[in-house]
Amino acid sequence: MNAEPAPPDHGPQAMAAAQRAIGELYATITQLGLDASDAADGEYLIAQLESAIDAKLAAYEGNPIIDALRAKAKIAFRQAVLEKLGLA
Repeated sequence: MNAEPAPPDHGPQAMAAAQRAIGELYATITQLGLDASDAADGEYLIAQLESAIDAKLAAYEGNPIIDALRAKAKIAFRQAVLEKLGLA
């Protein structure tokens, strides 16, 4: 008999954990050594960051608050990378 997986946590602990995970990823952006002449480098990094966000928040899939946070984080990361490349 297989047990059903627990539903995603929709409470404050889920939000705090998601914010910590995104904060960890955001901290890495400030340490990036991007080549401003290589926009492809930025697009690759953006794709990697978006995948990392999805992976970090996978446990909260289906939580509407975390899903909104995920979308906002992806936009913020994209903007940060583009600014670092001087393309924003």
